[in-house]
Amino acid sequence: MQGGVAAFTFGVAAPSFLCDLAGAQSATGRSLVVLYLSGGNDALSTLVPYNDPAYYSRRPNVAVPAGRVLQIGTDAGGTALGLHPNLIGLKSIFDAGRLAIIQRTGYTNSSRSHFRGTDIWSTANPASSRGPGWLGRYLDTLPSPVDPLSVWNTASRLPHTLQANTVGVPSIPNPTNYAFASPTGGVEGE
Repeated sequence: MQGGVAAFTFGVAAPSFLCDLAGAQSATGRSLVVLYLSGGNDALSTLVPYNDPAYYSRRPNVAVPAGRVLQIGTDAGGTALGLHPNLIGLKSIFDAGRLAIIQRTGYTNSSRSHFRGTDIWSTANPASSRGPGWLGRYLDTLPSPVDPLSVWNTASRLPHTLQANTVGVPSIPNPTNYAFASPTGGVEGE
């Protein structure tokens, strides 16, 4: 698996060995780790404007109490921000200067459709939401042969972001049960 994790996505949380693997590989280079949190997560549940009364008035049942957020500073407009209290690991990475948070991203002439917006985010192309994803296009530029574990997805369904024209991206929902099968029918390492 040497040279493996250039990028990977995951549904909820990465198993610790994936984090260790990504860290070990970055000892000699850099790794890109993409957290694609599809579904119930949203920006205001992750990065909380904990001193903004409008946040609490618009989210009376789901707002994170100001006393529980993990304070990280302010945005360019001076709004105090904090991470959700369950994101202690991300706060440590942020405090070490190894995490950047990009707020309020979007695209010109937004249709306000969640589905179209997700497709455009996946392709990074507001003109066409079809075709390979932005990470897939990057993978297609890698010199051949591409290490089969240079990237993988830990969700059961491959996100549009990782769809490529020439590079296959495996979906490995349970990495602890993953093994390479040899051409002779056995499993490597046996």
